[in-house]
Amino acid sequence: MQKKNGCRLMVLDWGIGGLPLFQSLCAARPGADMVYLSDSGSVPYGKQSPEELRRRIGEIAAFAAGRGIDTLAVACNAMSSVLSAASSRSEGVEILSLIHAFLASPLPSGRVIGVIGGIRTIQSGIYQKALEAAGNRVRSCPAQELSALIEAGDTAPIPAFLEKTLAALGGIETLVLACTHYPAVSPLIKNMAGDLEIIDPGSALRSLCFRRTGGNRPPAGNRRAYITTGGAENSRRSAEAAFGFSGLPFVHTAPDLNSAGPLPAGAPA
Repeated sequence: MQKKNGCRLMVLDWGIGGLPLFQSLCAARPGADMVYLSDSGSVPYGKQSPEELRRRIGEIAAFAAGRGIDTLAVACNAMSSVLSAASSRSEGVEILSLIHAFLASPLPSGRVIGVIGGIRTIQSGIYQKALEAAGNRVRSCPAQELSALIEAGDTAPIPAFLEKTLAALGGIETLVLACTHYPAVSPLIKNMAGDLEIIDPGSALRSLCFRRTGGNRPPAGNRRAYITTGGAENSRRSAEAAFGFSGLPFVHTAPDLNSAGPLPAGAPA
């Protein structure tokens, strides 16, 4: 296994949605080596079949294992929907699932809950079934277009899209954001919906990653790398537009991960 880059944790998302998780981990674990992988050069995960997603996570796990990664945190709901547990292993890499980390945490009960997410996540029914089993009334609505708008930095259509989506859900008390892009528009949702409770399942994965990255004993190093199978400049612009992260040093790697080179060396934290 290649260890020369010293990387231990990789955060995976299709696009830039997992960056708040990654940046918070970097801040909390200044001694750890971490890599962010945006797989935006592939078809959006929310539009892929379960079989395609399972094949892709296997390819990414092999890519990670060959480059010294110990833990792969899947910060994408669609990809998480095809995993079977909060923690599993592939190619010798521990894989952490956002959805299953959330479902293993205390869930609300006795609420009318709306769930919005990508097509694959909503069709899987994984959130709906677990929340109903916890004693909630659950309504769901796919919002695939919303993540595309946020990724592209196309903010003008977002308010109308959110109004339509919230109207489709009806009178809900709690909204689960089942896509890591959606917290970027949480303030807008709050302005529209007043006292609506908003749940970001990503916080459960963040807690799990904190535990896996060594507590108060981070590994030696402090290097960060930001890589994308899509466009590096597009990723930089999207990160700033959606979350205010400016100047992130994204570099491109080949979508065919089998032919990709070593991870970039990154930069000191």
